[in-house]
Parts: sequence; structure tokens; C-alpha cells
Amino acid sequence: MGRNRKRTSWLPRRKRRCLDLFSAVIVILASLIALTIQILIFALFIIPMAQNTFYGRGEAHAVADDAYVYDAAPVQSNAATLTQAIVRRIIDGDTIDVQMPNGEIERIRLIGIDAPEMGRFGSEEDAEPGAIEARDFVEDLIPPGTTVWLEAQGNDRDRWDRLRRYVWIDVPADLQDAQQRQQLTVNRMLLTHGHAVVWP
Repeated sequence: MGRNRKRTSWLPRRKRRCLDLFSAVIVILASLIALTIQILIFALFIIPMAQNTFYGRGEAHAVADDAYVYDAAPVQSNAATLTQAIVRRIIDGDTIDVQMPNGEIERIRLIGIDAPEMGRFGSEEDAEPGAIEARDFVEDLIPPGTTVWLEAQGNDRDRWDRLRRYVWIDVPADLQDAQQRQQLTVNRMLLTHGHAVVWP
């Protein structure tokens, strides 16, 4: 009878240890899940909210002429340095696809500005405030089939391998003339009409 009582008292202790170990594993897994959820919330909601605040919820941005930041690299006052291309697609307010003289399609990231982003795969449903207006502004200005002139300055490509360019709607007499830039570059016109903000 004494041996049976000893075995009976030992079994619950072993079960309690297993339960304690199982509880510890559950707590660790729950903590990892909670941390993952927090990271997802930050990535999906907090960052877009901060960007929306930055863009002023689609309100126009008044930008002074002297606030437009150009790259540090010098520009030659020679229209012959521009590359002619044909617009093929408008991605959003600061990104377009063009056909280069060699026939290749290149994605162009407009230098010096940042416009609100369209949704995933160009969707309008989850687009940032002001994104549709910025895209439509560019599409009205240089619809597919339009001839434009590209000005390279600073780094040739960004980290997504897009060409970084100023996009001219006509050949300027002087690339350094501020008034011509304001009237003839898509980059500057987006700023003037409040569809983009200055960006490095």
C-alpha cells in the first residue's frame, strides 16, 4: 500500500511539470504573435497615416520658387543634352514609363519631387490621398504617345533601377532658366499645382 501511495503522489508532480512547460511555450508563442501583429499594424497603418499627414490629406502645397531643390551636379545650358522619348504609361504622379530612342521601355522616376502613391498594382481603392489627382494631372499633361525630353542629373538610377530624370514637355533654350523649368518640366508643374512635395 505504501508503494502505491508513493507512485500516486509522483504522477501529479510530473503532470504539473509538463503543464508548466506547456504554459511557458504558450506564453512565448503568444508574445511572438503579439509582436508580429504590432509590427504589421505599424507597417500597414502607422506609416501610411504618417505619410498622409505629410501630404496634408491631398491639400495643395504652396511651394516657393526658391524652395525647389536641384541636385548638386551642374547642368550644361545646352538642349542637345536632353534625350527624346515617348510616353507609354503613367504609373502615378512621379513615375512614368517611356520608350527610349533604342526602342526599350524604361521606367522614369521624376527627380526632386514626391507624389502620393497609388495602391498596389495601381489600384485606386487603397491609393493615398491625392494620388489619383496627381496621376490624372500627369496623364492630362503628357498622355501616352506624347513626346517628352529627359534630362539626366545626379545619380542615373534609383535603388529600384528606375531612371532618375527631369521630364520636359518641350525643348528649353536654357536648362538653367528657372522660369523655363517652372513652365516646361513636369516635375516643377506638379509642385506648382500642389500635387507633389519637394523630395531629394
